[in-house]
Amino acid sequence: EKSIPNFHPTFNQPLPDGSLSTLEKSFNQGFGFLELKVIKPGNGDFITNQSLIVEFSVTSKSAITKIELYLNNSLIDSKNGDLGESFKYLNVFGLQKTNLQNLLKIIVFNSSNNKSEKDFILYSSPN
Repeated sequence: EKSIPNFHPTFNQPLPDGSLSTLEKSFNQGFGFLELKVIKPGNGDFITNQSLIVEFSVTSKSAITKIELYLNNSLIDSKNGDLGESFKYLNVFGLQKTNLQNLLKIIVFNSSNNKSEKDFILYSSPN
């Protein structure tokens, strides 16, 4: 550090926002690639009329093997098996009971033993 001129301003700088390291890029382009894109709901959305619309797509370089959805830590839907390398999900849930603040968790797995997970806080009006 002391023997390299201008070490601090030149070296060991953080990556710019949104950039991926070389290791992350090679992992994402290899068999481990697993991408979960959620269309609905958005974080902070409201559950209206006890109805929850969930829509997302999953893309993977290896077969998608499992999808799980949890609402407030209770499993509300799951899909298992060889779901292909691209999967679109759309479901409308009629909910019996919600809290004022709810946690929706979407978890997907692929055959390369990789997992992608997204959490959403959803609100509902008092009944």
